[in-house]
Formats: sequence, structure tokens, C-alpha cells
Amino acid sequence: MVGRNVHIIGLPFGFGGLGKTTGAADGPRFILEQLKGCTNEKGHSLHFTSEVLQLLPGNIGGSLDLIYERATRVSSRGVYV
Repeated sequence: MVGRNVHIIGLPFGFGGLGKTTGAADGPRFILEQLKGCTNEKGHSLHFTSEVLQLLPGNIGGSLDLIYERATRVSSRGVYV
């Protein structure tokens, strides 16, 4: 991620897990927090932009539509977490 225009898109998706995915929606924010201040093997700071999509709890179809719509606007350097 050094010297590249990487854009990380968080998908806080935790519904539909029958109570077994509690906390999964917090994953993207946690991952982005952990990446702040990280360096690569050469000691260079990681450079990236990020966003976390606001999905629709209780509306899986609508959330998937939002993800698809956003994916069509992302460059090939997009990473989804």
C-alpha cells in the first residue's frame, strides 16, 4: 500500500447470523484503526484512504444494492473489509 492509491471500503455487515455474528459489523472499523501508523517491511508508512458504508439493518437486499452501487464507482485498487 506504499506509493499506491489504495481505497479501503468497510462493509459493517453482521445481520442474518442468528445471533452468532454479534460484533462482526465492528470489524471494518477495528481493521482500519489497526492499520493507522503501520509500516511495511521497509519502514514506510502505509498510505490509504478509507470509508465505511452505512448499510441498512434488517434490509439485506437494500444493503447488497448499496454495496453493488458503490463497487461500480471504485477503481481497481479498492479493497473491501
